[in-house]
Amino acid sequence: MVRLVLSNAVSIIRGAIHPHYDTYRLINDKIRDALAYEVSGHEWSEKFKTNAWDGKKSLYHRGDKTFPTGLLHRVKTVLDENDVEFVVEDKRAKNLTHVDIATNFAQYDRALRDYQENVVQAAMARGRGVLSVATGGGKTMISCELIARMGVAPVVFIVPSKTLMYQTQREFAKYLTLNGMPAKVGIAGDGVCDLESVGVNVMTWQTALQAFDEKYTAKGDRIVYDEFTGLVTRKKTDQLRQEAQDAEKKLEQAKLDGTLTKDLKNAARKAKNKYDTRLQHIAKKEAIKALVQNCGVFIVDEAHTAAVVIQRLGEHASNAFYRFGVTATNWREDGQEIRIEGTFGRNLIVIKPSDLIRDKWLVPPVIFMVKIRHLESTSDYTEVYDKHIVRCWERNYRIKQFAEQMFAAGRAVMILVERLDHGDILEQMIEQSVFVPGKDNGSGLEDDADEDTQNYRLGMLAKCGSRKHILIATQWANVGVDEPSIDTLILAGSSMSSVTTFQQVGRILRPAKGKNNAVVIDFMDEQEDLHSHSLRRKRAYALEPEFRVYMVT
Repeated sequence: MVRLVLSNAVSIIRGAIHPHYDTYRLINDKIRDALAYEVSGHEWSEKFKTNAWDGKKSLYHRGDKTFPTGLLHRVKTVLDENDVEFVVEDKRAKNLTHVDIATNFAQYDRALRDYQENVVQAAMARGRGVLSVATGGGKTMISCELIARMGVAPVVFIVPSKTLMYQTQREFAKYLTLNGMPAKVGIAGDGVCDLESVGVNVMTWQTALQAFDEKYTAKGDRIVYDEFTGLVTRKKTDQLRQEAQDAEKKLEQAKLDGTLTKDLKNAARKAKNKYDTRLQHIAKKEAIKALVQNCGVFIVDEAHTAAVVIQRLGEHASNAFYRFGVTATNWREDGQEIRIEGTFGRNLIVIKPSDLIRDKWLVPPVIFMVKIRHLESTSDYTEVYDKHIVRCWERNYRIKQFAEQMFAAGRAVMILVERLDHGDILEQMIEQSVFVPGKDNGSGLEDDADEDTQNYRLGMLAKCGSRKHILIATQWANVGVDEPSIDTLILAGSSMSSVTTFQQVGRILRPAKGKNNAVVIDFMDEQEDLHSHSLRRKRAYALEPEFRVYMVT
């Protein structure tokens, strides 16, 4: 009899799947395939071309027969289909600390909407899963209510950026109470480590990874070990201690010899500060690490991002019986949503933009796809993008026309670009426009903006909403920003991701006083590569029955 032994994060198959080796291998391979996804770009691999690899990566480890617990239903299906008898032994830790957490929505004249109540009930019924709620659907309120009803601590709430960390902390502190008093919400990120061991904590996934001496690298889309991640210097701690001791000895000897100088004092002070800073960093990492490992509730916001990271952190949060992924888009372009499923379990509920538009919680978008007939000879995609997007006069002039006309008509206009030089060009062309850039660190999620930069961005976003200027922005405006008054969006880039497209459009669907609809200006480019991107976006729009799409010549 096969036993499926469950733990919170990773489960294992114990016992003989089949007495005959060939049949065992066949079934084991079927489990591997059921828990696999096709690696993006696999067709270019030499191993794939020579049939040494099938182009798939599996989350099932055939050697030790382990798999992410969220994929239990897939394993059970394979065993059932192959007449393998099994029992499930649920060993998931439930030694939870219960606390008196509540919400105070009524104090702010707010209450859960019907669909938000349905989301919370679905989550409480299962204890884990993916909660997909369209942008503007109130994921923060849902998260607060869910945390309150579970009444379990500590809670670790993971976000993809520092901006979202501070924003979420403020919202949680506003709407949550602990033991009848306003809840103090801990944070970890942006160099800050102020944790609540029996309470709610918000942290960036970068900081959570650093606590385990790990970091995400876009090259290979993987997690790598790096004990120096997040540090100013890559010197070992023992070396810093030795340098501090040596500098102190020189200082003491100079005092005895009467050769004490200002330089010796400064050198000793700097060496000691470096060592003390390292010790403080280690202490913070240990505190964050312990919190993640021991949390009873593990929730990830924007769970569709960084699937490899989310899976790893879910494994580290081995004590978390309750685990939820919260997202506006429950799919990925690279097929790695199986990692999200493995971490949290299956989708529990899906609230689409059209659902909220029909119930008047969001405004309907009118999307115009403008045909651009511009072709130039190019040698590679970089040149394609440069000639047909960034420096295409016809395309940029159409952007200028739409932006200025919409702005003159009293609409709040935001333009999203993918490259800094494109933003600079459009700012020079478009009257009353301001370009607020960001930088991409390779993950497309967090651009390391400091607090002053974040405040500047939010201020410029607010001025856009109040129609003081046309805002041109990069990817920082894709996720987590909230300015409901913005009602016109121009997609100046050429995204091939339907996930990104829905995130961008979702920015302007929130209702506001006097706002009856939202206008999106997109482009149908003629160049072959860009045309395929345009078609992807058009097909994404077609998935939503409340999105009205028109072609413009």
